[in-house]
Amino acid sequence: ILFSIFLLFACNAENEKEGWRTYRHDGFRSAITDEILPENLSPKWVFKPIHPPVAAWYKPGEELPRMHVDNTNNVVSANGITYFGSSVDNKLYALNSSTGIEEWTFFAEGPIRFAPSIWKNRIYFGSDDGYVYCLYAENGSLEWKYRAGPSDKKVLGNGKMVSLWPVRTSVLVVDGVVYLSAGIFPYEGIYICALDGENGNVVWKNDTIGDKAHEMQFGGISPFGYILTSEDHLYIPSGRSMPAVFDKKTGKFLYALSPGSKAGGTWALINEGNLIAGVDRSGTPTKIVYDIESGQRKGDAFVSFNGIDMVARGNISYVVTKDGIHAIDRAKYPQIENRIDSLLTEIKKTNSLIRKTAQSNIEKTKSYNKDFNQLIEKNKLQKDQIDSIKKSATKWQYKETALNTIILAKDKVIAGGKGVVIVLDSENGMELNRFNIEGRTLGLALAEGHLFANNEKGHIYCFEGGENSSMNEIKSEIVQSPYENNELSELYKTAAKQIIAETGVHKGYCLVLNSANGQLAYELAKQSELKIIGISPDEDNVKKAREKLANTGLYGTRITIENWAVESLPDYFANLIVSDDFLFTGETKSNAKEIYRVLKPLGGMVFLGQPEAKNKKSDLFDKVALVEWMQEIGTEKPEVIDRKGLWVKTKRGALEGAGSWTHQYADPTNTVCSDDTLVNYPFGVLWYGEPGPEKMVERHARAASPLAKNGRLFIQGENVVMAYDSYNGIKLWERKIQGATRVRSDVDGSNLALSDRGLFVAIGENCLLLDAATGKTLHTYKIPTSKNGKKGRWGYIACSGNLLYGSVAKPFKNKYNHLLPIVTSVNKDDQENSGGIPSYFDSQCSFEEAAESELQRSGAKWHFIADYPAWDGGIVTQEPATEKTMFSDVIFAMDIKSGKTKWAQRGKKIAHITISIGDENIYFADKAVTSAQKKQGIKDRRKLAKMGIWK
Repeated sequence: ILFSIFLLFACNAENEKEGWRTYRHDGFRSAITDEILPENLSPKWVFKPIHPPVAAWYKPGEELPRMHVDNTNNVVSANGITYFGSSVDNKLYALNSSTGIEEWTFFAEGPIRFAPSIWKNRIYFGSDDGYVYCLYAENGSLEWKYRAGPSDKKVLGNGKMVSLWPVRTSVLVVDGVVYLSAGIFPYEGIYICALDGENGNVVWKNDTIGDKAHEMQFGGISPFGYILTSEDHLYIPSGRSMPAVFDKKTGKFLYALSPGSKAGGTWALINEGNLIAGVDRSGTPTKIVYDIESGQRKGDAFVSFNGIDMVARGNISYVVTKDGIHAIDRAKYPQIENRIDSLLTEIKKTNSLIRKTAQSNIEKTKSYNKDFNQLIEKNKLQKDQIDSIKKSATKWQYKETALNTIILAKDKVIAGGKGVVIVLDSENGMELNRFNIEGRTLGLALAEGHLFANNEKGHIYCFEGGENSSMNEIKSEIVQSPYENNELSELYKTAAKQIIAETGVHKGYCLVLNSANGQLAYELAKQSELKIIGISPDEDNVKKAREKLANTGLYGTRITIENWAVESLPDYFANLIVSDDFLFTGETKSNAKEIYRVLKPLGGMVFLGQPEAKNKKSDLFDKVALVEWMQEIGTEKPEVIDRKGLWVKTKRGALEGAGSWTHQYADPTNTVCSDDTLVNYPFGVLWYGEPGPEKMVERHARAASPLAKNGRLFIQGENVVMAYDSYNGIKLWERKIQGATRVRSDVDGSNLALSDRGLFVAIGENCLLLDAATGKTLHTYKIPTSKNGKKGRWGYIACSGNLLYGSVAKPFKNKYNHLLPIVTSVNKDDQENSGGIPSYFDSQCSFEEAAESELQRSGAKWHFIADYPAWDGGIVTQEPATEKTMFSDVIFAMDIKSGKTKWAQRGKKIAHITISIGDENIYFADKAVTSAQKKQGIKDRRKLAKMGIWK
């Protein structure tokens, strides 16, 4: 009997070694399992969630995506259930591993960006809401949750209402200890924690690492990615940079790993006493090796292979490269490493010469000469030599382009890429299985006989042993309306329609107070572009509303319903504030001061009331009491509206003391001083988000600075002008305008100016006046002719009062980024340009995106526009500033309303960056200040005027 009892408990006890219990299998992130993959593998099911995952950060400009590990739904799996989190609808999903059908789901209060971890019978994960959650694996019920940050303060981050201290790393459980990190802005606070896995009690907490930001490279760490552990150390990934290292037992900060160059990223693994980390180095896949004890760099891992992903067991490393998988003999590789390093150095020198020659030939549109062809041949020969040497240390190679990820089973290599999952024999690289899937495979996992693959669309694919069969598709259908069509529904529809019509607020953030079942939020979202945040003190109401809205396609993208207090919400965010229960009770218990605090200045509205009674539940309210409450808020005088019901609205005006930044150097007088009296030390994050780097001009080009006025922020990108709400980051409009790019503003000045009339954008010989609210063109101003009667380009620009000022500068020979269409025309069989295109760009840039990145990294996108002085990287040089500026020969003023030229003054060399508009006069330098004059320290304009320099 005793033996039977023991056997029963032994069979039911969990084997912690089985399954795929954390991302890449273990705390080393080895991506290796001893589990045997079935021989007769076949498709089983695919789960397609409503929403594809959305990465926290936007696509990069020129580099590879270093910190986009949250761009897919990575899975973990054990005991017959597979788990993943959603970064859109904030849910943790538990699927039956055999069928793909949902066992249960759990709502967090923010995006879940990383795969959870499984320990014993519990599931652990973190969220952008700032909490770490522990759930029972069987049914998803909450056991405990823990907030690492100091409060529940919220902030708008990338269009989501999230904690100011989000959990943007994975939650890793090792030997019953839960490791996590919270916070992304060092000066707001970074928290590294270890918790007891049983009860969530704090084992240790490091809350001082943010204070060390000024002592560290790149301004401190910003945790993001999957945490790793060795026996003694905890490695916290730091986004685009390299991991930071902490003592595993005490939490003491030890050191941050130095990249040694422009390298970094969230990918990392621990193998045989080394930490291998990194994604990218200037556009090239890179993996750097560090000693796990000292943190010393040991060079690149298999430097010539440019690894995208890798796993290692024994003497063999399996490395994914752009052309396939290489099984590298690690014992043999050191024998060829020095020879490869030497050749790579020579290739670097050759590439530098090729780039210079290539750019020179493109600029002059001449055929490349004999020297250029010799360089191309030399480059090819050097690469062939490296390939030959590499083969001597390669056990086998499997050729397949566009692979992304790899894991290792007992005797199988499993890899995924664009539209494919493949299984190879680890001994010889022979292909055993090949399955086609939709999209790109970005993650793999193997548990209990099931092989899982996940793509960028959020789809989870499952393969298992058995006869070949078609893949069963599990897909949630979008519900058109989760609410019954009755009198209550009509009331909500009518209320939403009147709210939008009477306020005119169609876009931005809407706060719904005392949200009931989410129906008002739903109707507002359907009838507008608003992002709805509903809050309720009733947790049951919140739960019911989430369940109702979960399959509408709106929850997480346009609607969020939470049990939050108004006090936790950020300043100035709400374009519109309404109340759900007020439709029925006619009462509001909200704190008037808090309502005012969260309401957006310059147009934010509070709108409360009731539509015409459609049922007995709706009674007209005491409008006098409501008006008195609204007067307490401190906004404009409330307006009572008695059309189709009874409503009261009030609007918030401008912030007293709020300033503006209307020109490159603050104002037309170039003071470089804001007139804002509100923003002061200590600074804090109000919101963060768009536009991201993809549309922006890269920093070395020194583009025109953003401008701001009347609650709007204007940003110029590459042939695009964008406008955002200064208070909450909502995009107001975007205009693609060819030529709307000004680079080297340090020597040429900006092409933007801002006034109450709108945004002025100088492009070529014209200047557009754009409506600040919509981006539509209100007027086009034509530049006067230059001194010699020829057409010029609009150089300097400023506006003051009723006048628009400009200068006539010499046109550039080439437009910004003019090389790209020439380079990519090779691939389009452009016969007109093909003779002048060096084959270097043809061979290096096989598609337009790669060409764009290559040109940007080399500086060729902006370098050849004009004879700009060399960029000095901020180093002070001996030459005076005016010897490095662009010049015009005419300065003029136009009447903004009529567009007529009021006057034009000709000069010798009018430096764009020296022009200053005073109350009565315009000052500018019309000759270069000499080095001797600069050394004399002449500052007084009157002295300069006597020397004939200033007018």
